[in-house]
Amino acid sequence: MTEIIYLSAGTAEVEQKHDRKWVEEFNRTHPDIRVRYELVSWADLFPRVMAYIAAGTPPDVAWYAPRQLNDWYRMGILEPLDAWLGATKDEYLPALTEPGSDVVYGGKMYGAPFTLVGLGLVARRDLLAPLGVDVDGIRTWEDFASAAAKVTNKPRVYGTLFSLGEPRLTAHHAESFWPSNGLVNLTDFDKKEAYVEVLRFLDGLFDYMPPAQVSWVHRDNIAAFVSGTIALFETGSYFHGDLMPIAPDLLTAKNAAVLPVPFGPRLQAPVTPVYTVGYVMFKDSRNKEAAAEFIRFMTQRRVVNEWPMNMAPKTGLGVEDRVRALGPQVRWWQERWLDLMNTTRLVGVQPYSPAEEIDRIFTRQMLALFRRQLTPERAYESLRNEIGAVIAK
Repeated sequence: MTEIIYLSAGTAEVEQKHDRKWVEEFNRTHPDIRVRYELVSWADLFPRVMAYIAAGTPPDVAWYAPRQLNDWYRMGILEPLDAWLGATKDEYLPALTEPGSDVVYGGKMYGAPFTLVGLGLVARRDLLAPLGVDVDGIRTWEDFASAAAKVTNKPRVYGTLFSLGEPRLTAHHAESFWPSNGLVNLTDFDKKEAYVEVLRFLDGLFDYMPPAQVSWVHRDNIAAFVSGTIALFETGSYFHGDLMPIAPDLLTAKNAAVLPVPFGPRLQAPVTPVYTVGYVMFKDSRNKEAAAEFIRFMTQRRVVNEWPMNMAPKTGLGVEDRVRALGPQVRWWQERWLDLMNTTRLVGVQPYSPAEEIDRIFTRQMLALFRRQLTPERAYESLRNEIGAVIAK
């Protein structure tokens, strides 16, 4: 029997349930292969993979998001998947297999997506509307700041957040706010005025953010939104899955709203950042045939249709398919995200490298800005100098 190591960063309750179900099904239907399922946080995924590789035993299959895939590709440690995916490659939405996709490098496909993520703004309608806020009319930075100011009632309620307790997550916030003013990502220093405008906007929002966010990670963001401590939250299409086990009635049309990321002065309309999450295989894996069989199994339509978050990355799977797989409670969420993605310009999340080092620098400088130790202008200079030096190595 061949044993393969599968590193999953799906730590949410619904993600673990999905993983366990289909890993058990694969093991049951493939008696010659056994998947060893290892759960790891997103923060620990990259170092865990590198530890396996340093030991000479790379994992056979691991999760990726764009930043991990980009770094691993640049290190030359990934296996192209085109031949291994075979005919199943043609089931993907065409944009995911073409140049410009976050899994395509040098004309080859290095990731097999199992979900398609959109980034946007989730709002507590039940908190904002009674105060006279036109929730569905929040489109610009000014609208966002006005709503955050109106709902803030310290120390019980704050308008929004920019969590600073985990560098990866802090940088994840930037994947929404920087493109909302025409920037590629947080390393786009050539557009100085646009960059400083983003920092000024966030600096202005800090008065409507909780002081405790300096140590918050994703579970704290979830708890703050559920408890009503936060009314507006930049997050992703995965958020419904996060809330289902603890607050299944909160994300409904009555109580909440899904909105495009508010846009700044450099844009005339909102954009929606998108990216994929999926599986990679490493070129020095000793069990490529078995690993490829597992990836093909985990990305078949019936499996990705049951993925409890986001949108399906494959053709032939619509809202009705998702509702049949996940239940009627997902209909509003799925329809709202698909509408948002069909009515705004989509921009792919653009990774940078080395992501972990850059994220640490970014978080440290954003903490200084939040504590008013730096002005937005000085924060821009510090970020440009430190991150620029890392990129130039």
